[in-house]
Amino acid sequence: MKKKRSIFNQILFPLIILIFILVFALYIALYISGTPSILSQNSVQILSQTTENRKIILENNMVQQWSNLKEEIKDVNSSLDKILKNNHTNLKAFLKDKSLQNELFDSSSNPSYQT
Repeated sequence: MKKKRSIFNQILFPLIILIFILVFALYIALYISGTPSILSQNSVQILSQTTENRKIILENNMVQQWSNLKEEIKDVNSSLDKILKNNHTNLKAFLKDKSLQNELFDSSSNPSYQT
């Protein structure tokens, strides 16, 4: 006597085969459409854009720091001019006189560095 296959078995096996066929068809459709290469190109573009943004941020920070340094240079130059005028001397004499150089250092130093 032959055993009858149950309805569950009659439906289950064709459904599993159908699912495998659909998965395989989806896999082929993705590769034919070029999705993996598009994803790869997009990832490279995102990486290069991120790198460009970081470069711009670093450049802006450098410009800001150099601008701050320009203010310090102006302060030192104005202190030097005051010292030269107050002592009625010129730059050559200033370069030879250690006490005038120390005065410039003291007047232009940041108070937090002084001991």
